[in-house]
Amino acid sequence: MNTITVLPEELVKKISAGEVIERPASVIKELLENSIDASAKNISVEIRQGGIKFIRLKDDGQGMSKADLLLCTDRHTTSKIKKLEDIYNINTLGFRGEALSSISAVSKTEILSRFKDAASGYKLSLNGGKKELLEAQGAKGTMITVMDLFYNVPARLKFLKSPQTETGHINDVVFRLALFNYKLGFELKAEGVELLKVSPVKTLKERLFQLFGGETANSLMEVKKEEDGILISGFISTPDNAKSSRNYIYTFVNGRLVSDKTVNHAVSSGYGNIVPLGKYPLAVLFIKLEPGKIDVNVHPTKREVKFSNSNLVHGVVEHAVKETLLREKPVFEIKAGGSTAGSLEKTGNNAYLPVSGTPAGAFPEAFEKRAAFVQEGLLNEDKYRIKPLYQAKNMYILAVDGESVLIIDQHVAHEKILYEGLKEKKAEVLGSQQLLVPVSINLELKHSLILKKHLTELNNYGFEIVPIGKDSFMINGVPVFLALKSPEKILISVIEQLEEELAGTHSIKDKQDTLIKTLACHSAVRAGDALGYEQMLLLVNDFAECGLPYCPHGRPGMIKITFNELDKKFKRS
Repeated sequence: MNTITVLPEELVKKISAGEVIERPASVIKELLENSIDASAKNISVEIRQGGIKFIRLKDDGQGMSKADLLLCTDRHTTSKIKKLEDIYNINTLGFRGEALSSISAVSKTEILSRFKDAASGYKLSLNGGKKELLEAQGAKGTMITVMDLFYNVPARLKFLKSPQTETGHINDVVFRLALFNYKLGFELKAEGVELLKVSPVKTLKERLFQLFGGETANSLMEVKKEEDGILISGFISTPDNAKSSRNYIYTFVNGRLVSDKTVNHAVSSGYGNIVPLGKYPLAVLFIKLEPGKIDVNVHPTKREVKFSNSNLVHGVVEHAVKETLLREKPVFEIKAGGSTAGSLEKTGNNAYLPVSGTPAGAFPEAFEKRAAFVQEGLLNEDKYRIKPLYQAKNMYILAVDGESVLIIDQHVAHEKILYEGLKEKKAEVLGSQQLLVPVSINLELKHSLILKKHLTELNNYGFEIVPIGKDSFMINGVPVFLALKSPEKILISVIEQLEEELAGTHSIKDKQDTLIKTLACHSAVRAGDALGYEQMLLLVNDFAECGLPYCPHGRPGMIKITFNELDKKFKRS
């Protein structure tokens, strides 16, 4: 009796589809790549319910003839390769001929296409393995409609996330492909609402302006290097404009969007230790090399590639990043705080109102609210156990108490003070400071979703943020410990780190702790911030009142050397 059988063709198609089509974003990626290969100039995408119920992609590419349209959804039918050798010389994004076959196997699909200058087009309808081809009118190009994704594979359907989450994945795919293909126009709508729209431009820098905004685009440094047949081009961020997430390294190899550990590591190695701890560079890199030196056929979704000489690629990318940094010589922008008594501090376009009942003084950033306390403290300095002596490198505070010499990391100390204050909901930490001029901010979709999800908690900790549009918000107030800092910059930094850290947290308590840690980290004084004696006095003594002298992320914040130990070192005992 035979136990091995040949699987039915429809079952084989569904198995193959499972490898290529993981979620609605997989459908979008495959269809976008087909449109790009078809020389489209403008591509529009419309989705409903996160692409689960409805996806429609329309392009103005070369279209398909009647014969090609009839064949295009069969397995392994492609115009990209003809023979085995072609696999090692691929210059297109698609090549296997599996995309349309896989999509139509797990959905109800319609394809309307008109080839170049043909008088009319044709519509192919597929449902449950049945094909119907009819003549139809339509503009030059192709329109593909995908409905009820995974309707016939319910086991796959239940593994999908919420429509909102799936929409975020789709937005990310369109965003990334729009980055490289800057000469093309892209549009994405969800439930009829425009999420992304960019017109064709002539340069990558213009596309960066469209997608990242002027502030980020202007801070980027151009990368250009050719070595050993490998051409590297693109842009990287200055160290002080690094991101809180690893997700901002965008790599395109011969025009193909890939996620590659070799390239990511090379970029980080190029920066060395000049990127602050917990930060990651933003990089948009195009890598061009002979097609025969990469294998793009190593992953079903084509999101990974294999280099014939990965060490060489790593070296060239690392050198390109290092040479750019040496050429541009980016420096951290340090803003010294302080003002004359009674004046309003101003940073950029944002002016702050003094907190009611608290005199404004010459104490920058998080210390301003405690100005009255400092004035009183200077008259009664003896009540403070620890006395600061010196600030080394604008980073470490040297201090003494009755028994020891202390070296304190000012950022760790302030971060721990803010963290415990937020956790215990101390009044001096949780106060809100009104902006004289409210600030509006526009966010990309995934960041907008994160902010909306945590808006109540952020407002509970001193922000005053209200939605004013689809992905637009108005910042009316900020926590007192953020006074004199850029509200837009700090909010985006908080959102980016939440994006990175919340991926691994599950319980409500974990998520709340992550939010508090993130706020504390981004609000604390930094290495390079010059502090006055009064500020150091408060900082070291408040830090000593905290629990263990470590930051919420585990870094030590204090080194202690007792006078007895010093006596031994100097042979005095």
